[in-house]
Amino acid sequence: MRGYPRLLSSDFEETDGKYRQTARRAVLIMLPVLPVFLAGAVAAPLLKKIIKPVVRGTVKSSVKLAMDARRVAHEINEDLSDIAAEASAEAFAADLQEGPEVPAQTTKKTRSGSAANA
Repeated sequence: MRGYPRLLSSDFEETDGKYRQTARRAVLIMLPVLPVFLAGAVAAPLLKKIIKPVVRGTVKSSVKLAMDARRVAHEINEDLSDIAAEASAEAFAADLQEGPEVPAQTTKKTRSGSAANA
């Protein structure tokens, strides 16, 4: 509380067991606060009329920017999905052109034992 006058014990009067501040000291304390309060009371409605459209425009621009960023991210995701699908299709087509990698099946050999003789 720099700049404000200090309250001294001599500034209080004892009345009915309670301390009351003298009117002189109260006025001295309130004098620096009064112009600021009055300026705020006068300026608040004017500032509200000026600041409200500015804040509204800022929020509107932010929402639009977020929606545009979401749209761009969705388009990039679609492009990457298309590239991945094309790459897997090309790999599958290349595998089909090379032929099967499974060795040819050989003829089944019969056992020369009890099953053939029975």
